[in-house]
Amino acid sequence: GAVEPDDVFQAASGHSSRVLLPVSIVDHLWCANNRTGLQAAGIGFVVDEAERIATFANKVSCYRTIEASGLLDPGNYPAFRLISGVETIADVRKRVDLRNFWVKGRDKERFPPVLEWLPQPSDTERLFNPEYEYLVQEHVQGPIHGYFALAKDGELHEEFMHKRLMDIPLAGGSCCYAQSYDDEALRRIGRDFLRRSRWTGFVMLEFKRDEVDGTYRLIEINPKLWGTYARSSLSGCHFARRYVELASGMASQSGKSEYRIGLRVYYPLREAVLVDPSHSLMSRLRNILTCSRVSDFNVYGDRTIGWGM
Repeated sequence: GAVEPDDVFQAASGHSSRVLLPVSIVDHLWCANNRTGLQAAGIGFVVDEAERIATFANKVSCYRTIEASGLLDPGNYPAFRLISGVETIADVRKRVDLRNFWVKGRDKERFPPVLEWLPQPSDTERLFNPEYEYLVQEHVQGPIHGYFALAKDGELHEEFMHKRLMDIPLAGGSCCYAQSYDDEALRRIGRDFLRRSRWTGFVMLEFKRDEVDGTYRLIEINPKLWGTYARSSLSGCHFARRYVELASGMASQSGKSEYRIGLRVYYPLREAVLVDPSHSLMSRLRNILTCSRVSDFNVYGDRTIGWGM
């Protein structure tokens, strides 16, 4: 149910160290909207303004803001258009000059680009409501990379990068296998965003690395703590410690931890439980056996079991 501000204030009153660490988007928005009361109660937290969190959590407003404000260079986000009055893929093709694209709408449906291993709707099948506005986004082929950061007023306090090795479903979704990663170009893009936006709090920027020219192209921004936090922690980053230092007003060394590069973390239960129509049960079981053996860490729910290198 909904959390009332007084409940948080009362729960915190019995503790000498009072720091609130939000996890979900709802948690971040709650902290931002109750900023005055939390500060008056002496409860420390590090989140951006509610309006900006909501803006970047929505892909349409995120892309519009990035384009209008220059938060990323033009080559680092895909071409996109907002269209309405379409019913079929053929209608979309007439309106956009993109060979391959994704379509995302208010009705939460996603229509994939032409990929040989996915079943495709016909160009004349009625898929869209002409009264809705749809985001048509250029499809970039290439591996997915993530840039994760904690910042305050644009000043970096911790960062981490990873490369996805497997998603569930395979067409794109929740990451179940990835390795820690480091690249100067990705670091520059991430730090530029923090500095230009003067970002405060946790943020994850997700990119595809274009297999044609190697450039990083934005997929989305998640202005919150990420679901695969264990991966950055196991690699040697100290996001929680940095956050507590910032939220409690303690001195913190600005910069990033020297985390381990190439560490592979796998979530076997995530692959076992989540549905993937393009991935047979036997194939998934083989993946679980194979990936579990070659991973440095296998994460089961909230417990971490590690072995290997």
